[in-house]
Amino acid sequence: MEKNLSLSLVKRVKPQYQIKIFFEKGYGFELLMILWDDFNRSPQLSIEKTLDLLSLHQPRRETFSRFINRLESNGCIKKSIHTEKKSMRSISLSEELYKSLDQI
Repeated sequence: MEKNLSLSLVKRVKPQYQIKIFFEKGYGFELLMILWDDFNRSPQLSIEKTLDLLSLHQPRRETFSRFINRLESNGCIKKSIHTEKKSMRSISLSEELYKSLDQI
C-alpha cells in the first residue's frame, strides 16, 4: 500500500483521534509516518529506536518521552512491553487511528 498523505486527507481522519497533536512538534509528522509504516511489525519499535529514526529533528529524550506520554493519554498510540526485551517499551499507533489512516 502506498502511504501518501496530503492536508485534505489528514483532515478526513476522524477528529476524535486527536491527530492534530502529532503536528504540534517539528518531529510529529515524521513520527506519525514511522509509526504508521511500522504498524503490526514484529518486533515493534522501541521508544529509543523510534527516537533514533527521527531524521528531521531529534528532540531530547525527556522531551520526546513527554510527547509520547501525551500521545498515549490522548489515545493516539499505545505503549507495551517490547517483544524482545522486557525492560524496553515499544510504541505503536492505536488500532483506531491506524484504521482511520488506512481508510483514507
